[in-house]
Amino acid sequence: MKKRHVQKMLTMALTAAVICSSVPVSAETVSENETAVTVDTAAEQETAEKPELEADQAETKDTEVEDGKEGYLSYCIYQKPDETKYVEITRCDYNAKGAVEIPTKIKDIKVTSIGNEVFFGCSELTSIEIPSSVTSIGNFAFSGCSGLTGIEIPSSVTSIRDQAFSSCSGLTGIEIPSSVTKIGEAAFSGCSGLTSINVEAGNEVYDSRDNCNAIIKKATNTLIQGCKNTKIPSSVTSIGYYAFYDCSGLTGIEIPSSVTSIGDLAFWFCSGLKDVYYTGTQEQWNAISFGSGGDVLNVFGAYDEDLRQNISIPFTLHCNYSRPKPDVPAAGTSLKEKTGREFKVTESDGFESKPSVTLTKLSAKEKKAKKVTIPKTVTINNVKYQVTGIAAKTFKNSKKLQTVVIPDTVTEIGTGSFEGCKKLKSVTIGKNVTSIGKNAFKNCKNLKKITVKSTKLKKVGKGALTGINRKCVIKVPKKQLKSYKRLFKGKGQKKSVKIKK
Repeated sequence: MKKRHVQKMLTMALTAAVICSSVPVSAETVSENETAVTVDTAAEQETAEKPELEADQAETKDTEVEDGKEGYLSYCIYQKPDETKYVEITRCDYNAKGAVEIPTKIKDIKVTSIGNEVFFGCSELTSIEIPSSVTSIGNFAFSGCSGLTGIEIPSSVTSIRDQAFSSCSGLTGIEIPSSVTKIGEAAFSGCSGLTSINVEAGNEVYDSRDNCNAIIKKATNTLIQGCKNTKIPSSVTSIGYYAFYDCSGLTGIEIPSSVTSIGDLAFWFCSGLKDVYYTGTQEQWNAISFGSGGDVLNVFGAYDEDLRQNISIPFTLHCNYSRPKPDVPAAGTSLKEKTGREFKVTESDGFESKPSVTLTKLSAKEKKAKKVTIPKTVTINNVKYQVTGIAAKTFKNSKKLQTVVIPDTVTEIGTGSFEGCKKLKSVTIGKNVTSIGKNAFKNCKNLKKITVKSTKLKKVGKGALTGINRKCVIKVPKKQLKSYKRLFKGKGQKKSVKIKK
């Protein structure tokens, strides 16, 4: 199968201004009399050697029995030497738009594999449902699906192959289930929108130790995927190939002195990177192996065709750096407000990120209230947090709830958040919500009015509107009317439910 990887066209050498001090240093406190030492790199960089992709299906001993098509999806039925059969999804039409659901079975045979390049470049897809029968996701399977804002990888999956989700720039979060034992090279490279990464507890091969917002391979202590909110633990010894590729939101990164190697392409296209905070000495930094980049840290980006030269963006290296003790708890920490509300920290103390939380439990008073307005911010232990999410089942089966107002700070409404709220009549969804989870409003039988203010909505989960009132009216922004009609289609509501501007 021909490899069709979308390549960034040109390169930019990164000039490093090296400032080494014996006291903690930050970008704001570099003194005026310190001299920046620059390290020049060649205008043309040697192309980094890339690892071989995993074998295609055709190289296995399994026999192709039959192929066909179902909706947007093409498939192939294979038979193993022991005569058991399985289905592999082999292609999706390039004109596919909106939501696509991969079936659990085709012709009563389980779909267990998503093949190489199946959804490659399907940029107009907004959501893809992967069934719990799937065990393998192929090379470049979802590469270039920039319209996806979220993807739920089921706990049946054991293998995610090379560049499977590369250049999915709309993805904001990744959750790797404990079942996954193989993550291929650069599986999530170029996912520039990532703000959170987590490996489920119990995974034998990978972890996200210390709530680091990264994927770390346990056996080698190698960080293989990071994001703009990554905090590299002091146990990490290597930063892998493509680890922060195209992480344009990364403005600063702390690298512990435990790191002895930084792989090829690790920081390519990190155009916003301004400060590298290194906890070791200058001599230790000089001893780090930088892959094909030689003895300096390189970032590749734009190239000026007219001038035929790289565009140089400086970053500052702060050696002997010691991070001040953060006031904000680590991501994943549970917090309780005086009112009785409970939250979970979703973003902690990244270099640029504001601390944020997801609402996980209502106060006793709110559980009995007819109207609940979710706050934009909460202050707990003298730390102010933005409320950016509503966790799964937070309002489930609230008996008296009639009206809910979701603020503009919230971006995600979790699975089953309002399921079974039988007296709920009206919901207002704020301007920045991008995702509504499965069964979010299931069995809200009196829900007659949903006002969607968001122009950023990309995903509405399966069954989100099942059992809502047949006379419900969903009001959406004028410019999104057409696209939102597609997005809300088939989410369990009766045909009489209207969507209008």
